[in-house]
Amino acid sequence: MIPSIENPLGYRFFEDDFPDSYKGCVFKTDFRAWLRYDWLMARHDLKDSEKIRYAMRLCCQSIRKGMGVDKIVEGLNWFAGCGESDRIKLLKITQRLRDDIEDEAERRRDRPKTFSYFWDYQKVWAAFRGRFQIDLHADNLHWWKFVGLMEILYSEPPISRLIELRSVSDKDKPSRQLLISSMLAAVPAEGQEGDNMK
Repeated sequence: MIPSIENPLGYRFFEDDFPDSYKGCVFKTDFRAWLRYDWLMARHDLKDSEKIRYAMRLCCQSIRKGMGVDKIVEGLNWFAGCGESDRIKLLKITQRLRDDIEDEAERRRDRPKTFSYFWDYQKVWAAFRGRFQIDLHADNLHWWKFVGLMEILYSEPPISRLIELRSVSDKDKPSRQLLISSMLAAVPAEGQEGDNMK
């Protein structure tokens, strides 16, 4: 079947605004809700069922009656990931490769974090203010726009330097000064998102 010219499949060419819903679930689009979602998902002191319950309260504006939890979680992940799951579904990936990708994702979860919105919020605010003249305390910004702009900032100092410093492993640290600098910049393993802070 050939998609229509008026509304072809996946047609996004800057004509529509960023989405606010997914299969019957309408989301809050403001980046602040999704930063809280990111913080919530990184918490070590909550069960998955609690995370889902809080995420629904935090990020969902309305949910279609009778919608199952699995579909809501799928929607939350889709929105948080800026629709990336749509692209991945269309790729011809074998089950073995899918398993390898999941294994690699699991290994990455065990590595020290190189960036945290919770701990690095001042640098993020300053970068948005300086680079884009956006005041994240005052301006409303759709989550997908925020993520797109963050992609630019990851490669610019001071955020890129911070990530680089946190990426250096103990065996790669050539000097005591670099070791001290990287430890001062590190995202704490315990309470890395502030969940154990009193």
